[in-house]
Amino acid sequence: MRKQLTQFMFSILLLGRAVAALTPEAAENVPFYHIPSTIKYADREIERLNKNIQTKPRLEDSIQFKAFGFHSDYLPVLSEIPDQPRWTLDLTFETYTGIEELFLVPTMERRIGRNYNKNAPYGFPSHFRVSQVFPDGRIQPVYEHNGKPHLSRMPLFIAFPEPRSSSVRLEIFKGAVEENREFFALEEIYATSFSYIRRAQSVKVSSAIESPPFWGLNYLFDQQTNLGQPLGPKNPSLSPKQQKDFSANFGHTPPGCAEIEIDFGENRPFGWLILYPALWPEGILIPGYGFPGKISGTIIPENQDGLRGSSSEIENWTGGSPGNNPVRLHGKGHIGRWLKLKLSDFPQHNGDYIFAMGEIRMYGNGRLYPVSGIRLEGFPKTEFADHMFDGYVGGQPVLFFKDWFFKTINGNTARYEKQKWEYTRQALEQRLDTLLRSTAMSIAVTTVISLGISITVIRKNRRKKIIELRRQISSDLHDDVGALLGCSMLAARHLEETLSNETDILKVRRIIDSTTKAIQAMRDIVWVSSDNQDSARQLAEKLEETLEIYSGKYEVSCKHDHLLNLADYRLQFSEKRDLLLFIKEALHNIDKHANATRINLQITVKQNRLKIIITDDGCGFDFRQAPGQTTGQGLISMRERANHMRGIFTIKTSPGNGTEITLELPVKKKPSPLKPRETTNESN
Repeated sequence: MRKQLTQFMFSILLLGRAVAALTPEAAENVPFYHIPSTIKYADREIERLNKNIQTKPRLEDSIQFKAFGFHSDYLPVLSEIPDQPRWTLDLTFETYTGIEELFLVPTMERRIGRNYNKNAPYGFPSHFRVSQVFPDGRIQPVYEHNGKPHLSRMPLFIAFPEPRSSSVRLEIFKGAVEENREFFALEEIYATSFSYIRRAQSVKVSSAIESPPFWGLNYLFDQQTNLGQPLGPKNPSLSPKQQKDFSANFGHTPPGCAEIEIDFGENRPFGWLILYPALWPEGILIPGYGFPGKISGTIIPENQDGLRGSSSEIENWTGGSPGNNPVRLHGKGHIGRWLKLKLSDFPQHNGDYIFAMGEIRMYGNGRLYPVSGIRLEGFPKTEFADHMFDGYVGGQPVLFFKDWFFKTINGNTARYEKQKWEYTRQALEQRLDTLLRSTAMSIAVTTVISLGISITVIRKNRRKKIIELRRQISSDLHDDVGALLGCSMLAARHLEETLSNETDILKVRRIIDSTTKAIQAMRDIVWVSSDNQDSARQLAEKLEETLEIYSGKYEVSCKHDHLLNLADYRLQFSEKRDLLLFIKEALHNIDKHANATRINLQITVKQNRLKIIITDDGCGFDFRQAPGQTTGQGLISMRERANHMRGIFTIKTSPGNGTEITLELPVKKKPSPLKPRETTNESN
């Protein structure tokens, strides 16, 4: 007994440890570098628990369709726990040594249509007290239940201290509450001593609901519950034949009385006879399969001469099918060697009368009696009759109820711990997967950023080198080529002054004119190449300089926005070149074809659009009459440059009304420098 209690408390301790150690927070707090090893440890724990679970019984689904248990009447709900019990049960059991343990079996939830949990108890009281009542009137409290919910169908176990009594008082102070009504219900009360279940001799209750065959006081001790038979897990080493229970088919004709005589080898005091219903050989669980509705038993002693003496009757069974529950019959302490069971009222299955029995056991003086021989009468066959005494029901070992209870609790603890480990493993795998995905994403992002930075640095370095090269070329052009052209210009002018021949003077003047154009072209190249000359303001200044070349021949004017406004807009290198060449081509066409006297140039910037308008008062032309002029190389070049700058190029002209050329293209503002944040004395 002490060993079993120790195992039970150890199981509860394991359950508490499992709940404490395997919470979601524990899985979240595992360091990432320990996740793989923790997953391996979880796998080992799950494997270990699986092996443990395979050796433990489990609480199966209920197949109890009647005799649900005891149900109290309904009382109004009280706001506080009363000092006096609302219901009282006084019970006295058949035992001379006192009660060692008490098991309160919860009633199973059997209602449908309300989303009820079939594994949750129904009507289990929330506040109650269990006490021992001694013959001298003393009452000793043994257990108090103060509101802790009972959430499973497993019985509530209560151990009784010494000295022990055979009478128990159950006082209910608060039951279950539903719809402003209070009640309580219990399916069974088991009292045990020496591992045997003891039967109640007398029961007194303050109030009860009698509604057979479902609810009633007698169902509290009928030994029919939703717990099923106390069997262990199936033994895998047994062959299919060894796993079969004994059964006999009598056919369609109702049989008379059949007998089973069991020889125990010597005279013994008969305590309890326990009959375990068989399991249907096809695997489907049929409650009470083949169990006879009536069983009577007699005990026959062996006298001194080795002959049979006078028989004595034991407790009979007339309850029909017991469902998936063992039947316990009292031997009344009679002494004998042989037990003769007379069986009748056999159930039908598929139209045939069937007898089947899983196991027959006789106990006395705290031990199981061995069987020396079996004799059957009235059965169509006797094959596998010894299977009624092999210790198995359908290949599952038969257990004492108390052993079954503790092993089932241990198995439930292992299942709960396994569930926690599985949850932990799943949470760790999700964390590891998320971590790997995040790491891969971080590596990818870092790689892309690094690649982008590298490309930017390379481009910046290349741009820097290009700018340096442009500056070097500009400097070389200005210093070297410019100096040579300047010297050539001075030499030509000096030569012009010394010559007297008109023909030679004209030739020198052509040289001076070409040198002047070369110097202007060189200045244009230097301006385009310079990275310090990239604003719209500097463009306007350059165009004024270019227009000034024609000031000796035409009346020229240049209008533009305020230079400070134009300074805010930046031009790209290719745009500077195309713009300058576009303007020079337009001025060249005016000088060559327009016969104009006045040239106007207007530059404006509005809504990030640069607009340049060139007008003259020349002869103009007609597109329809002079298509050759509109498709000349100069206009084609201007249109291509406008397209290259993503600009809009338009011409307005007619004969005798001059020409207006418009170029409009997008420009970007220079990034404005950051202004220092203003602070106050209070913020400082």
